[in-house]
Amino acid sequence: MSPWIKVVAWFELWGGIWGILAAARGLYDHPGPLAAGYLAVTVLACLFFAATAFAGYELARSRPRGWHLSRLLLFLQVAQFSVAGISYAAYVGAALTAGVSGWVVQAGGDIGSLFRIRLQDVDSAFTLSVNFVAVAAIVMLRTKGGPSKGEASGV
Repeated sequence: MSPWIKVVAWFELWGGIWGILAAARGLYDHPGPLAAGYLAVTVLACLFFAATAFAGYELARSRPRGWHLSRLLLFLQVAQFSVAGISYAAYVGAALTAGVSGWVVQAGGDIGSLFRIRLQDVDSAFTLSVNFVAVAAIVMLRTKGGPSKGEASGV
């Protein structure tokens, strides 16, 4: 297995675990009663982070399920947007983004994990960003072609 695929696997595994811990901390630190929408997004975040940690674990072992699940979950991390009061952003492990916000070009980066869905986001201007870490990871997974027969069977 390529060392770069191992990097992707470890970022998914540890980023997923970090994301679960951050979501749990968000519930713990939330002041006052929890709204149903907040709980729903937190549950989705935990499922997303758990699936990503599992994908990283499977990918580290060169199992076909890890390759397929990783590609799917990385695809969900490529675009971040905000339009008409609806915003979405998700990444696990790392993000290096570039995009537009209104008429301004912007770029940013982070080491960590994030899952955010907002409906009726009154502060949202039109924003569209691409996470180049996710794009690079997808390209690596596609060009490496998946586990060999020996790796997939554990031989």
